[in-house]
Parts: sequence; structure tokens; C-alpha cells
Amino acid sequence: MVGMMVFKLIVWACIGYGITQIITESTLLAPLRTSLKQGKRMRWLGELLSCILCISVWVSAILSIFVVSPSMDTWQYLNEPVYISIPFTDVLVNLATFRGAFLDAMLGSTIIWFVHLLEGKLMK
Repeated sequence: MVGMMVFKLIVWACIGYGITQIITESTLLAPLRTSLKQGKRMRWLGELLSCILCISVWVSAILSIFVVSPSMDTWQYLNEPVYISIPFTDVLVNLATFRGAFLDAMLGSTIIWFVHLLEGKLMK
């Protein structure tokens, strides 16, 4: 059981690292990043797409919601529904998914940043 959770976490982190690297450092998206950085209105987006720490948070959160959530798999009590109502509507939103995505975003960005630093040390 623990071995499978560790395996899922490693695979999840590798997927997140790969996607983050493609967005922030690949030659494929370099023209997009450069043109956005040189523009006036969307400069912030170019900076965001070049920041490995910034993008890793969003990539980890999206992976958590759509692929697998390491925190929800590890701590089962996080799966308990927590509903809030949106004011002036009859809509109830379950916050359990967002709670897990937030925790996974922080975990993912930490792992991805650590691997990025390790890669930089090994490439020297």
C-alpha cells in the first residue's frame, strides 16, 4: 500500500516536472515566451511562463484535479465533503477537491523546484 502511494507520487512528480520544463524552458515554446515578454499588455504572462516555480504550482494543481491527487490518496479524511453555498444562488460547491488541489500544488512545486535545483547542480 505505501509502496504504491510512493510510486504514484513519483510518477505524478515526474509528469509535473516534465510539463513544467516544457512550458518554462523548451525551445518549442520559446518564441511564445519571448513575444509575450516583449509585449506591453501581456508581459506578466511571459514572465509567468518563464518562472519554473510559478508554473509548477499551476501544473501540480491541474494534475491534482484531473489526474491523481497524492494528498487525497494519502489522507482519506480530506475526501470528506465540505460544501459552501455561492451567495445569491442555489449552487453548492464541494471544497474537498480544491483543498486537495491546494495541498498538491504546494507539494508539487516543492518537489519540482528541488528537482530543478538538483538538475542544475548535476549539469555543472
